[in-house]
Amino acid sequence: MTVSSGTALVLGTFDGVHIAHTALVKEAAASGQGLRVTALTFDKVPGSVLGKNGKERQILTCEDKVALLRRAGVGDVIVLGFDKVLSSMEAEDFFKQMILSRCDARILAVGHDYRFGKGGRGDLPLLERLCEEAGIDLMVLDEMSIDGARISSTEIRRRICSGEPGAAARMLGRVHFLKATASAGRIVPDPAIELPPATVKFRTAVFRTMPVFSDYDGYDSIFWVDDGPGGPTLKVEAEGVLPSEGELYLLFGPRSGPV
Repeated sequence: MTVSSGTALVLGTFDGVHIAHTALVKEAAASGQGLRVTALTFDKVPGSVLGKNGKERQILTCEDKVALLRRAGVGDVIVLGFDKVLSSMEAEDFFKQMILSRCDARILAVGHDYRFGKGGRGDLPLLERLCEEAGIDLMVLDEMSIDGARISSTEIRRRICSGEPGAAARMLGRVHFLKATASAGRIVPDPAIELPPATVKFRTAVFRTMPVFSDYDGYDSIFWVDDGPGGPTLKVEAEGVLPSEGELYLLFGPRSGPV
């Protein structure tokens, strides 16, 4: 997708679409001079490609991320497939090809720690210079914190994996969820979904969850993570009667005790 007119562009991976992300979108919209708010993001977290053994997993599926960005006020979402080819693009080339040519940015909004280009070489000073040369207004969102912790996708991922869905929810601005499917009275994770990385605390905790179907009927259940030979697997045991099949969302509630 390439836009045909000027945009108020927000940049980021936007994993989780937490409250700092939505604040960035609102700031772009408020200062956008009537420009269409557009998000440029990736289909996966960079750590899943560049991280150690490529094991970093994302909080949300790309589909749900796009939906939440639109709900936050983004008009168009441009999703780039993140791979080693894209990650090797120099910062200046990324700016020219993606921000200028593809997105026609007139206003650019980023977080305080935003970096871009090969090896993350593109920092804020470089971005400020490139924007000034291109006549783009740059807005930088200051660091946000809650409960004494900086709001970031990394911190939210850590809270989810350590069994703190309440703390994660405060940073997300909503209850954390995973998409799943029900089959033969059981809930099994959608194979296309990447689960957050399992840690010891996460594997040995039981959480309250509420499976929500398209008709919004809720059923209490519990879940745990089994770190088997094939990798972390989400297992859910329902306490209510579930449909034989259908798509649902698992809403994460407070931890209810050890396994």
